[in-house]
Amino acid sequence: GRVVATIPAPRNPEATVEHFALSPDGRFVAAEFEEDVLVWDVDTGRRLLRVGHSPARGKTVNYIRAVAFSADSRRLLVFERHDRVRQFDLASGRELAGDLESGSPSGGWPIEVDEHGTIRRRDPGTGRAVPAPPGYARVVMDISPDGRLIAVGDALGRVDVWRPNGTPVAVLGNGRAGISAVAFSPDGRRLAACDRRRVVRLWAVGSW
Repeated sequence: GRVVATIPAPRNPEATVEHFALSPDGRFVAAEFEEDVLVWDVDTGRRLLRVGHSPARGKTVNYIRAVAFSADSRRLLVFERHDRVRQFDLASGRELAGDLESGSPSGGWPIEVDEHGTIRRRDPGTGRAVPAPPGYARVVMDISPDGRLIAVGDALGRVDVWRPNGTPVAVLGNGRAGISAVAFSPDGRRLAACDRRRVVRLWAVGSW
């Protein structure tokens, strides 16, 4: 339960984290704020890299769909729309030459990203796509103060409540917009969910 690092967010109070990634070795963290991807060193809190969005192929803006680190934690992958994937070397901070086209394997790393920012993985030996199990996309969650309930929201607009043993309790989401945050009230009597349209909904815990 010890805090190991505090990462400074941009000063803009309107900025929200759209995508987030932790390197496999736990040394680096990346987050996207308003189309800029920032990378920090976890131990020192020092910012290592800033990647701005870039026009490409006649498009005015290439919106970022996801960020990820390579398996050896040496590269940052920035997945943009219009099938563009950019690579950055963390040691030097420079962008590596050439884009990775959507659908082409690169060292066993996933290239395709769906419209919800979920990265599809590939088998490192064959390069074939590995089917993802059914489940949530880009999960946000919270645990009730008494530890008896777990609320889960995702980019598909789902809001579900579970017990820690895996028993489903309630299905609350309507799928209209992706969920950006869920939280129980301090007294555990309310559950709130905020979606990406900035609509906050509240439920009474128990009666739902």
